[in-house]
This record gives sequence, C-alpha cells and structure tokens, in this order.
Amino acid sequence: MNDAVKAASIAAVVALVTSLISAGVTISVKSAELDSATKQATEGQRVAEDLLKSVREAEERLAKQAVPVGSVVASMLDYNEFREIAGSGWFPADGRTVSTSSKYAVITGRTALPDLRGMFLRGLNEFETGKRRVDGSEDPDLRKVGDYQQDNFRAHNHSYDLHWVGGNGSGIQSGGSYPRQSDSRQTSSSGDKETRPRNVALFYYVKVN
Repeated sequence: MNDAVKAASIAAVVALVTSLISAGVTISVKSAELDSATKQATEGQRVAEDLLKSVREAEERLAKQAVPVGSVVASMLDYNEFREIAGSGWFPADGRTVSTSSKYAVITGRTALPDLRGMFLRGLNEFETGKRRVDGSEDPDLRKVGDYQQDNFRAHNHSYDLHWVGGNGSGIQSGGSYPRQSDSRQTSSSGDKETRPRNVALFYYVKVN
C-alpha cells in the first residue's frame, strides 16, 4: 500500500471513529492499540499534508511555465494583486528597466519594457517570415515589435463649392469678363483632446522571468 492510499485509509478510519463517538457509540480499545492508532493517524495526516503541498507546488510551477517570457496580458488587477496571484516574474508594462540577467533581456536583447500606459496594442504585419499581410488592412508603416507609432489621420479630402462674385475692393483679381474675390476661411474647431475609438481602461503586465 503506497503512502497516499495508506493516508486515505487512516483518515477514513479516524473519520468513522469520530462519527461513532459523536453518535454516542461506546468503543472499547486497549491503551496500546489506541496509542498505535493515534500515531498512525498522525503519520497519515502528515503524509497527506506533504502530498497536498507537493501537488500545490507542482501546480504553481506549471502555471508559471505555461505563459512564455515576453507575453503581455491585460488585467483588472492592480500590480500588487496581480503579482500575488501570478508570481514575481511579472512586471507592469510601464517602460521600466529590468535586469540584464532576466530571461526577458536575454531572449529579446532589451532591458526596457514597453510603455503601454495610455496605449492601444496593434498587431504587426508579419508574425512569421514570408507571411506578411497585404490585403489593405495592414499597418502602412514598416515596424518592429515594440515600436511606437504616433496618432494620425488617414489622407482624405472634402468637396466644397467656390462662388465667384463681382465687386471692387481688397482681394479683387482680374478674371475674364468679371472680377473675382478670393477669401480664406477656417472651419470651427470641434471634438475632444484626442482621436480615439471606444475603449475600456486596463492594466498591462509583461512576463519577465
């Protein structure tokens, strides 16, 4: 019988004896037999606790290894809450510098984490060599991973009517049979402090170790 099975069996016996005593059933056991049973129960509990601890440690190691270094995740948890659950290998994506001996630095050749505060993420045009996106939805700029891109408007134009009028005075130019007046004007300003899509604010973290 292996330790796990033995521990489970002893625990079951202890539970049964406890329930019988609680129900008022009298159990007659010799002192030596009781001492032996108590020791076995204690040993069984210790084995069970050690086994449970080993399982939890294995689960933690697996969870940490499941996400590769350099991964970026979004979370509703602040840094202290996230680090407590995910482990010390994660850091905020706030542009901070990490150790040159960290796995992130060794693998990527970078010591500065991307600064994603206030930023949207955008996929590169090419994730695998030779498989570049060229269907019109690609990024017009040739960029490398981690590159920053300024905000901008797509080139466009607007149609408008130009009215030619006659008259005299400032701004009058010769134009065939009738004089013409030129005038430069600006549309009124409208909008907010930036151009943006609808969004939800979250924290970003990077796996460093």
